[in-house]
Amino acid sequence: MPMRSTIRTILVVCVLILLAAQPGCRRSLAVLYFTDSDNDFAGEALDRMGFAYTRTYSLTDFAGAFVADAWDIVIVDNRHPVIPEGMFEAVATLMYYYHSAGGKILLSTCYLDNDEFEAYWATFGYQHQYSSPFPINVFRLESAGDLWTDPNDVPDLDLTGVTDTYGNAANAFKGSAVMSGSKVATFNEAIPEDPSSGAVFRANSGRTILNAFFLDDAVVGGVPIDSDDDNVPDAVEWYMNELAALEKVPGAKVKPAPP
Repeated sequence: MPMRSTIRTILVVCVLILLAAQPGCRRSLAVLYFTDSDNDFAGEALDRMGFAYTRTYSLTDFAGAFVADAWDIVIVDNRHPVIPEGMFEAVATLMYYYHSAGGKILLSTCYLDNDEFEAYWATFGYQHQYSSPFPINVFRLESAGDLWTDPNDVPDLDLTGVTDTYGNAANAFKGSAVMSGSKVATFNEAIPEDPSSGAVFRANSGRTILNAFFLDDAVVGGVPIDSDDDNVPDAVEWYMNELAALEKVPGAKVKPAPP
């Protein structure tokens, strides 16, 4: 091959490698996203990171899409306790089958304090301890780790002054790590090692992340909290980093089905 052709080939390969590293190439991942949140912070995180995704707003549509295809990452952002318990139990069972087969899940839900689901949440490394009727500040553990520095250097979540528009509904679900779970954020700044005040849990070799509170709460006076003044809402940065952490770990593209 002439030298000029060889150089041209090398340049093309280099360009392809660079393109493969760009966010748009994440479109090869199949991402399923359910949200009934008010602010869609997870959706903004997906958009900023260049993910293509299937979004559903009803749990019925989510369940139908979940069993119809194979998915690389599944996001469940359940803010409102209006979903019939039986329907949510069916979806929880699907999530269990899915992550047991190697799937990756990012989860928050208002059902974390429901005793009927305790066995399900244990498989996400979480056991409920205490619910708070108002939002609580959340503090990172091992703040220099990849989870909190890639792709953003995220701040702790200061939820002081946020507007709780849902009355007596629980906003935070303090928990402890069980089974394969590890606590990576806490509600207890004074005693970070407090085993019963966990706020974020990773489990299943890093393939599942459970937020025991609502990132949807991170708004004051209608304006998303941006405590580090980088023009990206703190809640969006948290979601971006959690998605990046899931993307890094090995997993399988699977449909949820009984083993």
